[in-house]
Amino acid sequence: MIEKIDFLTPSDIARVKFSISFRGYKIEEVDEFIEQIELSYTKLWKENMELKNRVEFLLKELETYKKMENIINESVVASKKLAEDIKVKAQNEAEAIINKAIKEAEELKDKCKKEISQIIDEISKLHQIRSMLVSETKNYLNLLLDRINYMEKMFNNQDNSFLSFYLPSLAPMNEEK
Repeated sequence: MIEKIDFLTPSDIARVKFSISFRGYKIEEVDEFIEQIELSYTKLWKENMELKNRVEFLLKELETYKKMENIINESVVASKKLAEDIKVKAQNEAEAIINKAIKEAEELKDKCKKEISQIIDEISKLHQIRSMLVSETKNYLNLLLDRINYMEKMFNNQDNSFLSFYLPSLAPMNEEK
């Protein structure tokens, strides 16, 4: 009786020996057929082993590619996060620059308004001083004019007095000439 084996190997097939019975098969034909089975099975066995090795190799390759895919995916995610972080940072910096520029513009505007107000105040004071100087100059000139008029009047009066006083005494002198 042949021993039951779960999985036959080519060497298991080669070792099989059948007992001879009175009405059995021809031994040469059986041996020849077993030899063909052994050759075919050996070929299939080798192909199967090659395929197993190939599958094992491909599984390792697949695992390597999966690891690479994971690394690439992680890199893509990290790159996206980095790009988003850079974008957010750039937006924050842009907003900070804009806010600083707005603040500086407001400060400059306030400073200019203050300076303009001071200049307007100075101009107003200068107008007041000018008006006061013009008024005082007019008053002084009027006063001088009044004095000149007074002096002219006095001279005219004095001339008339002088002439009326000395003219009669000078008249005989005029006649002698």
